[in-house]
Amino acid sequence: EQVDAPEYRSYLDSLRAVGCPEDKVKNIALTDVNEWFAKRRLKEAVENDVKWWATESQISAGIANPLQEKGRLLEEERRQLIEKLLGTEVAEAERSEGMLWSSVQLTGPVLGALTPEKHNAVQEICSRSMDRHHGAMWARFNDSQPLNQMEMARLREQTRADLRKILNDDELEEFLLRYSHNSAQLRSELRGIEPTPEEFRKIFRAIDSIDHPIQLEYGGVEALSPQQRERIDRQRDAAVKIVVTPERYQSYLLTRDPLYRQAQMYATQYGAPAKAIMPLYLMTKTNEARRASILADSTMRPQLKSQHLNLLTTEQQMAIQRIVVEAAQSK
Repeated sequence: EQVDAPEYRSYLDSLRAVGCPEDKVKNIALTDVNEWFAKRRLKEAVENDVKWWATESQISAGIANPLQEKGRLLEEERRQLIEKLLGTEVAEAERSEGMLWSSVQLTGPVLGALTPEKHNAVQEICSRSMDRHHGAMWARFNDSQPLNQMEMARLREQTRADLRKILNDDELEEFLLRYSHNSAQLRSELRGIEPTPEEFRKIFRAIDSIDHPIQLEYGGVEALSPQQRERIDRQRDAAVKIVVTPERYQSYLLTRDPLYRQAQMYATQYGAPAKAIMPLYLMTKTNEARRASILADSTMRPQLKSQHLNLLTTEQQMAIQRIVVEAAQSK
């Protein structure tokens, strides 16, 4: 922590004065400087970590973030300090590629502690991955073809395979929790449930191990038969049931209810916060029961049924708008 103080330069001069070889002095100084700046980078990475578990979290790769400029300034400060302590030639030799927080915001206590070499390697992998994905999407768009989900899944697996070569299991999981396709899908599925970080981590572990192989082989559950989808759904439910409390499991099961997903869709369409989803769900559930009752009433003439259904639709639209406004005002 004192490498930038005048006393540290005096310390290096004392080492030289007692005959310490210059290459040893250089190694000592570089080790101290790099360790000091590693601590500062980690501090920034932890303080600026994103809420990767939050369903409202805006996590995206390839978008400029405030840490990118902080990273550039930290690296420039490191180079200037090395130049002050050891001279311009050493500072130039130690110049970093400057990829800190460039493509992806690698934050938190695990990813934030990556060595500069690992950090830069991850940034390069992410940059290549985004190029591959954009290339595949544009090729399909130019040919007026829909996206091939199996192709996209295999591109994602290529990124995972590249990351496995340089990251350990804990580091890879932290990356996937923030930036994987499946974690983004899970955040969307759990919108309105508001999981804790540990709940999100456990659910992701359980579901990703099921979904990722399915995506590689079929492109996604949409390509499965109804019987296969039912089997996969049971596997997912059983996996989640093991890792969360019974109360939270019941909350998770809500996400499987088509009416709950409809409420999520309403919230997304109107830009409503996640806390609007449950009121929207309860309202939708009540109205669907009313709709079913009207349709099942054999004593009601068709014209009257149509009038009641139209009125119900109007009331539901007004209720949606009211719930959305109330949720926005209570932020």
